[in-house]
Amino acid sequence: DLDCTAYARRCDVPAFIFHGADDTFVLPRHSMEVANQYRGSCVHKIVQGEHNSRRNADALDTAVAFLKLYLIDKLEPRQLADHKRGQNEAVSYTHLTLPTTPYV
Repeated sequence: DLDCTAYARRCDVPAFIFHGADDTFVLPRHSMEVANQYRGSCVHKIVQGEHNSRRNADALDTAVAFLKLYLIDKLEPRQLADHKRGQNEAVSYTHLTLPTTPYV
């Protein structure tokens, strides 16, 4: 058996976990367990639908907000300025201090 919580306890990159409320393939409680054990910042959201359902605007808005928060807003001012000037081809996010309180 795969123990996803064992990996979650060691993972410290920001994560967005969303789960269909009516999912019968992977039960919502599984994603809750992973989110509760997650070492890093973790956004966990139960959304309408099943495992492969099309997601509504609320789920998409949350995903966009998550990406904006961790990929744009968390850049250090110097790093952002260098990136805008084109001096950095790739921007590293690994050293940034991220909130540890999970959002629900």
